[in-house]
Amino acid sequence: MYPYIFMIMLSGCIYFFAEYFTRSFKVLSNLVYILAFVLLSVFSGIRDYSVGTDLYTYGNRIFLDSTVLPYNMVRQNSIRWGDPGYVFLNKVIASFTHNPHVFYGILSFLVLSIFFVAVSSLRKILNVPTAMLLFSFFLWPLDFNILRQGLAISLVVLGFSLLIQKKYIVALGVFICSSLTHNSSIIIVAILIGIFVVFNSDRISHIPGVQLFVIVLIFGFSTVLPLIFSRLPVSILTSLDDRYYYVASSLSLTSFSIGKAGMFSIPLIILLLKPVRSKFVYLQAEARIVYLTVFTLSIINVIFNGFAASNYVLFGRLSYYLYPYLIILLSLTVHMIRRRWAKVAIISLLIIYSIVCFVYLIGVGNYGNLIPFRIDPLLRFF
Repeated sequence: MYPYIFMIMLSGCIYFFAEYFTRSFKVLSNLVYILAFVLLSVFSGIRDYSVGTDLYTYGNRIFLDSTVLPYNMVRQNSIRWGDPGYVFLNKVIASFTHNPHVFYGILSFLVLSIFFVAVSSLRKILNVPTAMLLFSFFLWPLDFNILRQGLAISLVVLGFSLLIQKKYIVALGVFICSSLTHNSSIIIVAILIGIFVVFNSDRISHIPGVQLFVIVLIFGFSTVLPLIFSRLPVSILTSLDDRYYYVASSLSLTSFSIGKAGMFSIPLIILLLKPVRSKFVYLQAEARIVYLTVFTLSIINVIFNGFAASNYVLFGRLSYYLYPYLIILLSLTVHMIRRRWAKVAIISLLIIYSIVCFVYLIGVGNYGNLIPFRIDPLLRFF
């Protein structure tokens, strides 16, 4: 566990150092950020194949098949995991290396870089180094295991940032890429676009109480949806995706995890306190839309995590897509703080909170067999 925390804290120091040069020397700032991504990516790439259960499940097989087989045959050999976008990425990287370690390093670099591009485009309303540090705590370690979904998560966030910038056609293309990388992203994209449309509509968003009504409605829907799935026949669930065949037997009110739901509720409860909530009244239009959208998605994240009785059931997997919006919400809050000492104090508290979440999400139960971290003794770079 300690090697992960050390690498994340080291990269965090580099993130904040890089941000110092943003206004005066943006190129240098981006290069320093890239340095942090390279460090984390090398760490990801040198791991032993036993670190991350999905490496044995499909990771190594798809990549090694990609080194010798044509695209269509690779997909046929991995029909359950062979999402077309992910297989295509394997084929591209396999065209210049046959080493899976290099592939995993590049995959990690892509996940970090795409998320950075997304949040840096929103720099005027959120604190970028805080967002990158929280992302490194909450999602970078998960990417050691959720290979396809990790990339899809970053692509969905990039699509969201493009929506905020009103680049709708490009956003649609990015969302399509995310669905080709991991088909489960379609569900989150539909939810995200629906919430964004409501809060972005001048006719709707300024009606008194409509924003609160939408949040309450989504809260109720998110609570009922897992129970609806729990009552569906297994045949219907497997027709959606055979990976989730056990959802029907694992979801119920008694399976609701107070621990995971409570962990993600803490920052939301604090942000709802009147002294904190009053600060958001003065947000500009763009920031207000982002705030309302990510806050609502963070509420859904609480519900989905509650129903994630296992990390591998449908709502556990879907909740990973929602982690970035809590990260954006917290980074937006940090950006609003003007007093230097207060900002340092809040960031310090967020680091402590992130470490606790890391221990709970990764350390307890050893998710994805990520602990202990091991370097491949037969490591070769070529």
